[in-house]
Amino acid sequence: MSLHTDLQIFLEILATERGFSLHSLTSYQTDLLAFIASLQSPLTTHINMQSCSEFLDRLHARKLSPKTIHRKMASLNQFLKYLLEEGHISSNPLATMDRPKLGLRLPRILSQDEVLALIEASDTHDPNHPFRSRLILEFFYATGMRVSELISIERHCIMPGKGLTIRGKGNKERFLPLHPIAWDVLNDYTATLSQIKLGGPHWLFPSPKPQQHITRQRCGQILKELALLANLDPECVHPHVLRHAFASHLLEGGADLMGVQKLLGHADISTTEIYTHLNHEQLRASLFKAHPLAKTKKRKE
Repeated sequence: MSLHTDLQIFLEILATERGFSLHSLTSYQTDLLAFIASLQSPLTTHINMQSCSEFLDRLHARKLSPKTIHRKMASLNQFLKYLLEEGHISSNPLATMDRPKLGLRLPRILSQDEVLALIEASDTHDPNHPFRSRLILEFFYATGMRVSELISIERHCIMPGKGLTIRGKGNKERFLPLHPIAWDVLNDYTATLSQIKLGGPHWLFPSPKPQQHITRQRCGQILKELALLANLDPECVHPHVLRHAFASHLLEGGADLMGVQKLLGHADISTTEIYTHLNHEQLRASLFKAHPLAKTKKRKE
């Protein structure tokens, strides 16, 4: 059997059994097609330690970032595990091969003042779609949802006075409560939807295209436009940065780590723990405020 056939079956399994999104499936397909193309021929007999090492060398030669290389090798590892389980290969070469490891990378966190500046900027942004930019910001910052989750919210998932249910990674459903301000913005926004002829009637954020919702790209573009209006660096403002701000600001305010994990939809709490960091100024301020010696007068020289 050709590896191209194996790949199609593997992608179908990821979609149907593991609930992978179209975005994730496309990434897997791109990564694995590149590996198959690097082989002498698309057959399992050419999968060995040497071919995997050569593929890794090619990735390094392209000067890709460590994060990108790590993702591509992770995709390949999952595919090889599948081939091994199906009996198409006798061993997984990556199981004993040294692969690049990612160090802990703390996410860029917007300050509360920066988030408030974005919210203020949203009040004058895009008069053709009243309240949409504000609601997008409110949802990102009030719930910590992913961009793929936000753009695909359906109106029937909203539970008035309570919150909304969304489907996240792995097609897992979770409930997200909304604070009163977010509800006010949501109500103002939905009141305008009937006046705007866009997309399908079931999407909360419909697209000009029939029966479609806005794209990830348009959502990111809106945030960058707001960043410019708020005098912030647009390269530092994107959906995931607002997700980071949501989690970090909650934990700084004393929220329970496991509660934040559930809100973010993290399967492993270690993923959430990255947000427990304190920046150097916060750490310094905490030390000077709490340590007994910091409260005494400076000793004379």
